This record gives sequence, C-alpha cells and structure tokens, in this order.
Amino acid sequence: MQSLDLPYRILYGPCYSGSLLGRLQASPQIKTFNSQRHIWVTQIHQTVPLEADIYYDPREACFADILKQLPPDWAPDIVIWSCLAGTPLPPGIEESPFPTLGVIHDWPLNLQACLDYVEAFDFVVGDRAFLQILQQQGFENCAWWPCYAHDPLNHYLMPGLARVYDITFAGKICYHYHRERNTWLERLSALSDRYRVMISDQHYDQDYTRLLNQSKIVFNRSIRGEMNMRTYEAAACGALVFIEEDNLEIGDFLEDGVSCVLYNSDNLEHKLAHYLENPELRQQVAAAGVQAIARHTPERQFARLMDIIPRVQAVFAARRQRPFQQAPPDHKALVQARQLSRMEPGRAVQILQAAQQGSLNAEDAESRLRLQAMQVAVSLYRFGNGTSLVELSPPTTAELAQLQILTRAARDLPEGIWHCYNLACLQTRMQQFAPALELWQALLPALQQQPITREQLSQVLFLPRGKEALHEMIYLWDSTCAQVLTGKAEPQALNRLLLWQAWEHMGYCYAYLNAPEQAVQALLKAESYMPFPGSRFIYIPLIRLMQQLKYPLQDLAAVLQRAVAGLGLLEEFRRDEILALQQLQLPELEERLRAYTRLISSCEGAAIPKSVPQTGMKSVMLWFALSLQRHLSWQALSGPSESASAR
Repeated sequence: MQSLDLPYRILYGPCYSGSLLGRLQASPQIKTFNSQRHIWVTQIHQTVPLEADIYYDPREACFADILKQLPPDWAPDIVIWSCLAGTPLPPGIEESPFPTLGVIHDWPLNLQACLDYVEAFDFVVGDRAFLQILQQQGFENCAWWPCYAHDPLNHYLMPGLARVYDITFAGKICYHYHRERNTWLERLSALSDRYRVMISDQHYDQDYTRLLNQSKIVFNRSIRGEMNMRTYEAAACGALVFIEEDNLEIGDFLEDGVSCVLYNSDNLEHKLAHYLENPELRQQVAAAGVQAIARHTPERQFARLMDIIPRVQAVFAARRQRPFQQAPPDHKALVQARQLSRMEPGRAVQILQAAQQGSLNAEDAESRLRLQAMQVAVSLYRFGNGTSLVELSPPTTAELAQLQILTRAARDLPEGIWHCYNLACLQTRMQQFAPALELWQALLPALQQQPITREQLSQVLFLPRGKEALHEMIYLWDSTCAQVLTGKAEPQALNRLLLWQAWEHMGYCYAYLNAPEQAVQALLKAESYMPFPGSRFIYIPLIRLMQQLKYPLQDLAAVLQRAVAGLGLLEEFRRDEILALQQLQLPELEERLRAYTRLISSCEGAAIPKSVPQTGMKSVMLWFALSLQRHLSWQALSGPSESASAR
C-alpha cells in the first residue's frame, strides 16, 4: 500500500493525535471526526488544536449525528472507532448502516465497559492481552492489531548530542496505576551510586525526544504486555531498549540481543551492567533497533488493518443485526452509561434518566430501580477520590435522595447485596458512621461467600471509584476482573477486594466514632485482605492510631516494617512520615531515608551538567508528601467533630 493509496473509504475517529494516522490523514479516502476542536494538554500547559473533518458534542450527540455531517457523495466502507476505552462513545453506533470496527487499548481502567460494548461493533481489534479475555468469553470477531506506531516526525536521531545518561526512564509514575512498575524504578534508583540514572515524568515533546537521544539505555515496562509507545520512541532515538521478557508483542518488532534487550527479575542489574560496560555491543544493538523500528510507521500499521477489513465486512454482511441492537433498552443504557461515566458523567446520567422514562410499567419497576442505582453510582463516581474518607463534608439533599434509592435497590433487586455495598460506602461518605458500621458488619458474611457473576458486573458500578484522584480500587478491580475472566485468578479474588475495602471503611468509621482500638483491629484485618503489600490509606492511620494507644514498640515496629517494605518509595507514604517516626530508631528507617535520597537524586539527574534539561520531580514528590500530611492530619481522625457527633 502506497502512503496515500487506501483501498477503502474510512470514517475514523476520535482522532486526538495526527501521529496515529501519519500521512494517511491527508488521503481523500479518510474522513476524521473529533469530540472537540481543541484539547488542553496538562503536561505542557497548552491548548492544542485538533484537526478533523467532523466535530460532535459528546454531551448531546448520537452516533447518527456524526454520519449526518458526511458529504452527500461520500459514504464510508467502514467506520473505525479508535479508542473505546478512553473516548466518549455517543449512543447508537450499533445502528450504523456501515461496517464498524472498534479499536480497544488502554482497557485496564474501563474493562467492563469494553467487554459489554464489543457486541455493538461488527469486529474489534486490540492488544493480545485483551484478545485473551475476549476469546475466553467466547467472542470470536476479534483480531490482534498494534495500536501504536513509530512517529518519524517527532521521534528521531538528533546528531551531536552526547548520551550523558546511563539509564533513563521517562513516563508516568502514578502510584495507583503503576505500582508494579514503580518497584522496578526503585531498583534503578539504587544503581545511581554507580551510574547516571534519570527517572522523569516531566519531559514532553522536543524535551522528551532530546532526553531519549541523551540516554544510553531506556528502561521500559509495559502495563498490558503490549508494544507500547515508549518502545517505538526510545528505539527511534537510538537508545537501547530494555523491556520485560514476558511481553506478548515485542517479538513482532524487535529481537532480543539483536535490536533490544529482554530482562527479568533475576537478570536486570546484570544485563544493565553488561551493556554499559560494553559500549560497542550496546551501540550495535541500539543501531539495529533504530533500523528495525523505522519500518513500523503509521502507514505500515494501517496496512495491517486493511488486511483485517474484509473480515469485518464479511461479519457485517452475514448478520441482520448486531447483538447489541437486540439487547433490552435498560441493558443498553447501563452499558452506555458505564462507558461514559469516566469521561462524560453528565451525559451518562441523562441516558439513565431517559431510560427510566421508558420503564413506566409496573413490570418494569425492577429495571427502573436498577437504572436509578446506576445513576447514583455514576453521580458519586464523579466526586469520589482517594482521600474522600478523610475529606468529608456534611451530607447534601441530593445525597439523602441517593441514600433512599440505594436502600431500595439493596432490598428489592436480585443483586441487592452489591447495592448494599455501595449503600455502606455512601453512608460512610455522608458521615453516618454508626449506621454505616452496622451495615458493614452485616455485609461481611455475604462478601466472603457470595460470588460476583459476569451479569452482575454489568449491572453494578462499585464504589468507591474516583476521578479527581485515581483510587487504588479502579485499576485493581479491572485488572483483577481480567485475571478472573482468563482463569488466572479465582472468582473469590473479587470478593477479597471488596472485603479489603469493607474493613478499611470500618476502620475509618471506628476512628471517627472515637473507638481507636477497634479501628486498629479493623485496619489490620483490611491489611490481611490487601491484594498487594501496601496501601497508604491503611498504614498511615494505622500507625498513628497505634502510637496514640501506646502499643508496644515491637508491635508498632512490625507494622512499620511491613509498611516501608510494601509501600514503594514512589508511593505517597514518603519522607515526612519516615522522619516523624525516627524516634523509633529502627535501622530500616535509616536505610529507607538513604534510599529515598538516592531516588530523589535519580529523579533530578544527579551530577548532570546544568545544560541538560532537569525535571520537576523533586518538587512534585515533596509536594505529595506535604499534601498527604495535610489531608491525613491526626486531628481528622482523632474523633468525631461536633457536627458529626450531632448527627
């Protein structure tokens, strides 16, 4: 396929990045659409224009409104929705008169919506990890497609730049989403006494390209076992790419020891030393990476997609309706609202309200109540965040109405136990600590024994989930669902997540009710259900409660040792907490402070000339520490306030 020669007319969008299409965006065979004309890019503090042929308003448009804007003499052979997991999908794509192809990537934060929505499309493509989930669920109309490509206009060799960094990681360091990867970054920071290590989440655009050109080795670790953008970018800039050996896709692009290096937990440091101590070998492998990755341009990736389109058209021609077209209206509304809840919660609420108007018959009472319960969850989902349990405000009139809806849903719906869970979350948030505690205690047996079915996962949006600050539960819930659906984890893993949250909520309730000993025991129980070694929402209040109660030093030290072992240095349990506990004179704390100093130095690019761009990581990390100290001040947990006591 030539650069602008496409065999099909394609309606493609949302098109938030021209690099995904490359020169193909200029082809008369492609029409693009977007939900906005400009996008604010927080990292660079700029508004960037988004070019497209068609624009739609996700707050009110239906999919038919996009089709109406097409030229009268131009009809697509196929419609490609470019990112089901991360862009708001207007209702109605299942009614498209043209074949539809959904592209699914970045799914771990919106898994359930993706799984429920695939049957609205004729065909879907995605990474290999997602295909494993789909195939396990019996969905056949799917194929692997690399969702990213090498962008030669933005990532390329810059002649004349010295490679001053030995080891670099440049990317997001969000604790909730990248907990596993952050433990690897700590291992890199421990090497900073021997090598120049740079860990950065503050380089963008040309600064980012320059940083990659100044790096000998770029460390990479994917989220889903996918061929992620960092691999394309680093290889194109001449850095030697290190990527995990169990990556599901790297072998289709680069070869271990020839054009990249694969590592595991046992050999990372050894391989880093080997390639840093053998510069000719390192440069040879890196140069091969430049050559290999140059072949995988957007045009090349689109050529792969063109090979799939005949399969999409065959599915479209073989059936009269897509399965989602035949779904009951209330199910459609639940699926659409869930998909929109993260990006356009207001539109999600509108869809649920409209569906309730269509369920006016007495026999539809159950469906209407289920829609109302989802509406409550979506509304709360907008405002919940990771520190909501210590930033409580008096209940509003709207919350009181929501409380009544969840009470009825918990009582009257077959899946009422899960609405009861949401009800307990809401009561805690509304400072109704005594009834919330009673409800949590009543819920415990069911949370331990009652399995969560695939159908119930479609009907309930579990709280707490947050948008303002990403809560641990969002990613952990969806990633655990993926493991359960592929048979890599038992269904009880989901119950354990809910039990962890239940005991954590109970700990906060006890603390606000001035029952610190019960709060300690509840938080220790929550710790036993955690699916990972650490959580600041448990350890920080737990340690402070134990200090208040004058627990024996050995008990406090045991909890503290688990905390500093489990909570990564890149977590928000940081230096302020460790310094405050130095009075315990634990050797582990002294080593933790030294490790923290090493990490700060790595993030700042220690011993690097001033001419090299520096990051804002140090100030960001220290701000996190001060912010956490403010949010979790002991006064907030020392007992109920006057207003809370009055209620």
